[in-house]
Amino acid sequence: MTSTIPAFKTALAARLKPAIAALAEVYYGLADPNKMGSKVLLIGPAKNRTLEFVAGMSQANESYDVEIIASVVGPVQESFETLVALAYGVIDATISNILAWDALPSGVNNVIPSESEDDEAVGDGFREAYVKQTLHVQARI
Repeated sequence: MTSTIPAFKTALAARLKPAIAALAEVYYGLADPNKMGSKVLLIGPAKNRTLEFVAGMSQANESYDVEIIASVVGPVQESFETLVALAYGVIDATISNILAWDALPSGVNNVIPSESEDDEAVGDGFREAYVKQTLHVQARI
């Protein structure tokens, strides 16, 4: 019995890289911050994994949450409202693409967008707005 998490994240990155290339760079795994552009989508950690064993303990229903994070960086003078609107645009395009995903990775039955949150950070000469979106995944392993 093998978790679907690694295969799901790999397939998600492969699907999104060309699909939202005009809006953001897509990263799965640790990205080099010195090489990242000003608009990125990060495929983040999996959380809340649960297994419900079925079929005489030979199979399990697997569910987990995967965070995706859209980050938009601009000059410190740029307003949070402008940057967060761009970040939500990346998230909205990503969700639309996921909802249109007909052939989900092997074992994955559903991908359900759930809660999201936004925030900002200000550094030396830059302002960042980001949106974290949780994807709830249901699978059979």
